[in-house]
This record gives sequence, C-alpha cells and structure tokens, in this order.
Amino acid sequence: MLTRTLLVGAIFACLIGVFGVASEADAEIFAAQTIDGPSADVLELGGVAMASDGSGGLVYRRLDGGRPHIFVSRLKEGQWQTPQRVDLGAKQRFGSSWPRIAAADGGRLIVIWVQEFGYGSDRMFGAGLDPGATMFQAPVPIDLNVGEATGTWPSLAMNRAGQALLTYRVLPDGGAGGGGLASGYIRGDIRIARFGGSYWSVFGSLVDRNSVSPVRAAVAGNAPQVGIDINGNGIVAFQEPDDEFVDRIWARRVFAQSLGIPLIVSPQSWLGKPLRGAADQFALNVAGFGQGAVAFRQQSGAGSALKGTRTMVATIPDAFSDMAGKFGQARIVDGGGDVGPSGTPGRPSVGVSPSGAFLTAFDLAGTTVLAAGDDEAVGPPLRVDDGTGTGASDPVITVAQENRASVAVWKVRGVSASGVAVREGGADEVDNTQLVSASHGGPVNDLALAGSGFGDSAIAFQQGGESFGQIAGAVVDAPPSIFAVQTPIDFVRSSTVAITWDRAPNALSAVTYAVSVDDNLVLQGLRGRRAVLNREQLPDGVSVIKVIAKDGLGQQTESLPAEIKVDRRAPSIAELAPKRSTLALKLTDGPARSVSGVDIYSTTISWGDGGHTARRSAISHRYAAPGVYRVTVQATDRAGNHKTIYRRVRIAGLSSSSPIARWGS
Repeated sequence: MLTRTLLVGAIFACLIGVFGVASEADAEIFAAQTIDGPSADVLELGGVAMASDGSGGLVYRRLDGGRPHIFVSRLKEGQWQTPQRVDLGAKQRFGSSWPRIAAADGGRLIVIWVQEFGYGSDRMFGAGLDPGATMFQAPVPIDLNVGEATGTWPSLAMNRAGQALLTYRVLPDGGAGGGGLASGYIRGDIRIARFGGSYWSVFGSLVDRNSVSPVRAAVAGNAPQVGIDINGNGIVAFQEPDDEFVDRIWARRVFAQSLGIPLIVSPQSWLGKPLRGAADQFALNVAGFGQGAVAFRQQSGAGSALKGTRTMVATIPDAFSDMAGKFGQARIVDGGGDVGPSGTPGRPSVGVSPSGAFLTAFDLAGTTVLAAGDDEAVGPPLRVDDGTGTGASDPVITVAQENRASVAVWKVRGVSASGVAVREGGADEVDNTQLVSASHGGPVNDLALAGSGFGDSAIAFQQGGESFGQIAGAVVDAPPSIFAVQTPIDFVRSSTVAITWDRAPNALSAVTYAVSVDDNLVLQGLRGRRAVLNREQLPDGVSVIKVIAKDGLGQQTESLPAEIKVDRRAPSIAELAPKRSTLALKLTDGPARSVSGVDIYSTTISWGDGGHTARRSAISHRYAAPGVYRVTVQATDRAGNHKTIYRRVRIAGLSSSSPIARWGS
C-alpha cells in the first residue's frame, strides 16, 4: 500500500495535471445504459453501490400498479441487468419510499426502504440478494415504527465481508415545527442498525448527542450519514446544535453494538474568536480501519473572524491510532484566502484513503472544484469543469482505497447537451473526462456514485422531465492496480529462478500477466502468479524484473520493478605472481555489484609445501626452499558456486621470478 505522503502528493499532482505513472493507462468510461424509461412512472433514484469485485447495483422508485415501489438493477460483469422489484409480499401493498442499496463481494446486495403503514407509524424493511442468487429474498422488517416518513433520509454502508450499518432519522410528529420550537427546528431522533450478514438489529441507544435537543428541519444536507470499515466498525456523522444552540457537525464511532462518545467535527471558534455560524451540508467517508473524513460548509456568523461561507474538511485517524478519539482541526479547502471565495459553495462530497489523504469536490457558483489534502496540508483547489454547463453541478467524488485513482461526477446542463460529466484521474498523466447521458436526455435530477476501492466506479442518475423520466447507469473500468513482485533477496546460482507476485487488483474482469527482464518480454499469457525463468530468459548479473498485468479490455499496469541477482559462475584466480621465493595469490568472482563475491569463510588454500591458509581471498606465501609446488585452492562464492583450482608453480631460488604455471582440475 502506498504511504500517506506518496498518496497525498499523487492527488495534489493529479489536480494540477502533472502527475503520471507511465505503467498505467486511462480508465475506460463506458457510455450510459438506460435501465428504465423514458416514462412518467419513473420517480427518483435511491442510490448506487459497488463491491470490491466490481459487482453492485442501483435502486430507484417507480410506479407499479399506481403506487411507488422499489426496483433494483444489478451490475454484473460491467453490465446493468433487467430491473426487478424487491418490495414484494402482503406487507408491501402500499407506497414505498427512501430506498438505499449497498454491495459486498460475490454479488451480494442489500436494499432498505420505508413502507407506508399509517399516520405516524411507517415501517422500514430490507431485502437481500445472496452471492450466486438471481432473485432477492422476501422483505424482512428492520424497524416497525419509524414515525411519519417525511424526513427519514437513511444512509446505508456495507463492507466487502457483508456487514452493514444503517442510520436514519425518526420524526415523531412527522417533522412539524411549532410547539415552542425555534423557527426552522423540529423534534427528531437518529437511530442506527447493524446487519451482520443474516439479520438486522437496531441499537438500543440513539445517535443524538442530546436526545431532547431540537434539530434543523430534515433536508438532504443535514441527514445523518454512516460509513463502515473493513472490521465492521464505523463512524456516524450528524448535525445538532451545541450547548449555545449553534448547529455543529458531530460524529460517533460505531462498534459491535455500542456507540462511542459524541465527537465535535466542525470548529466552535476560529482565530481565537467564537464561531457562531452554523455548520451544514456535510458529507462523510470512511476507509481502512476507521480512517474518516467529513466535509462541510461553515457559515461565518456575527462577530466571527471567518469571512463568508467556507468549505472545510476534518479528518480522524484509524481506530488503532493514539489520536483515534477526536477529529483533527478542520481545514479550509476552498482556496478563498482570508476573504473567502467569490460565490457560495454548494454541498461538498469527500473521499478518504486508509492513509488519511482526502479529495473533496464541491460546486462553487456553478463551477466544479476539487481540492486534496491530508491532516498536515491542503492543496490548491482546481476547477475541473469545461464551463459549458449552467446551474449547480452537485459533484460527487470517490477515492480508491488501494491506489491513487479517483472518480468525480457532476451534473451538466448545457445549451447543446445535458448529462453527467465523469472525470477519472489520479493515476494517469492526462485526466480522462467524458459526458454520459440517458437515451432521451433532459436535466439530471438525482446523481449517485460508488467505487470498488480500486479505481472502478458505478454511476447512477435519474434524467429527464416529468413525462420522460429515465434511470441510467454508467461504469468506469480502471486498469489493474499497481502491485509488487517477490524475487530472491540474495544472489542465486540455480539454472532456473522462480518469482512470484501479488494479485493485481481489478474489479471488472480477469487479469493475465506477462514478465519482462530488462524490458525484454520473456513470458506472456500467464493466469497464475508464479513464473520460472531459465538461463536464456535470465542471464547472469543483476536484472530488472517487471510483471505486466492486463485486464479484459487490454488495459495494462506494470508492477513495481524488482531486481534478480544471478551468479552461476564460481570464483577464479585473478593473479598468481611468484617473485623470488614469495607467491602472491588473489581470487575474484567477477565485476563488483554484478556478482555475489568470494566467500572467504569457505575458501582454503594449500600451498603445496605443507602450509595452509583459510578465510582470505588475497594472500602471499613465502617458500623456504626452491622446488615445484602444487597449489590447491578451494574457492566458493556467496551464491554457493564452488570450484577447486590446481596450479603448479616453480620456485627456482632467491633470484628467480619466473614460474611454470599449469591449470589442473
């Protein structure tokens, strides 16, 4: 996994258009597929989900028999399937609302919704699709009384293992104000439930910091949100007034069947002065083992040191960190300096990596802006739209968990065309942006985005007018993620050398591999993650090995380079030079850094006169009398190559320096 510094630097560079990894190709952005419509019966999009293996689905509402019901289109092998209704059975005869969807590996899906039951007593249900199944199971109740479902705004998240968390708002009086409450405030509670893979259970305690405190009237921008980590724990974020009755953003960690203490996310002061402006329009993302990021708008308020409405991001480290008990200081990400940006920012979206690097997207006066950062620094914001659209773009962002890729989508309503702009970036020299649209066009009303964690994304949107509503889905297919190769650490001497490599993560298709040695392709079409290289493919010396992963579309990614050090030759005598009665001898294994080197601890020399020397690669020996001597050298290198070298030398006397040299075996 990439370090936080590398990932943040990569995102910064991605935003300014200079970062590139030559071994990765642009992701493929597929044209939108119209799933339902055009029809006046198509009502709204509920959400989209994608698992790490590329499976997923989208959920929406449409009229069926004159009542709104819940339909799901599965995403399988990059294609959207024929929709099927999921709110079936005797208890689903009335209108359904608030659909949400989540996905896990193997094609698993869960869908939740609210079913009308009677005034002040609507019910929440869920249905699941197990791995390998084609039809959803019968609906099961989650909460048999969620009040009057006028502002439920549920949030659903599931990890790859199939554990899920659900949070939602319950309004006991249907969201009506009055009764002594401040203008714009209502009574409401926030509940949370867990899905363990088979059953739902609602927590016994509420999410609220203060259950008797009124809250702002329910809208999308202040709805509670939940994220889940790979262990099944998570974070839930919500808006609630503090003790001075100023709206703040709060969060709690979520454990097996309990909630952590309320944590303040948005600042209560700025530059030493009280910050009495409300925090609103927030978004939450959770990664890894509980790394979290919350993006929100912060109003200035009377007497504040903060000028204008600002976009901020606050992060919290993973649950194993010493600082896991609080959010860090919120940072301004809109680039507006001390006076603020020109224009009021819209609701932000945020994605975070397990290392803590984040990417946020928000609308600023009809433009789409991205900004990157981490808990130490924030990069300059960058406008990414082409300026042809009008109106709010409402962007959504997702950040890959295993590499540097990201996908951002936003609404485009232009003079000549309308649809959804899809921007893939983060691992390529040039960002890839494309406009997708349903078959009959029209304004985009609802927009949702989900990622696999490897750069792939599922996009869903509702487009069209009242008489020609359409539900459409698109897919971003990223190339395989970068991976590592494992080679022997030390020099090896065998005629064949085995290498292995990690899986190149890829969600939407199978991956094949090829192997290159010093940029020369030696093996192709491998489906496993092991190869054996022979003498012809792998010469002596130090070679650079790369493995190339190719997906079903032909998109390629090179592994991180690795070295293989091969030394199949034993040491030899580089110098044998008698001078008078002294013989100087030196052993060599070849050029430095390309061979393993002489192992002096396994080297012995017999001088032929009864003398022996060990653990030396260069030595001289003085003979006591003239004569012909047989020198025997047992030479070994660090790779294990061994050779016995024989040599005859003649010591003619004190004045002689000319040996008779003969090689022996």
